[in-house]
Amino acid sequence: RRCEYCQPCPSGLKIPAMFLFEGYYTRYNLKEWALERYAALPVKASDCSQCGLCESRCPYELPIREMLKQTAATLEK
Repeated sequence: RRCEYCQPCPSGLKIPAMFLFEGYYTRYNLKEWALERYAALPVKASDCSQCGLCESRCPYELPIREMLKQTAATLEK
């Protein structure tokens, strides 16, 4: 959604950008584009502390922590 209600993250994750890059990787088959941009992020999805603050802020009740685990599995191979 890129609404950024989940921000700021105490761990410094750029959650909307991470989900954007994962979407380009999986939905649009722009793997190299997504991997290059994800690699440039200073903090990765796997750095999530699982605090849940992002989910408590999300008006859409997205399972952000689980989505970050999937993003890490996809983009940090």
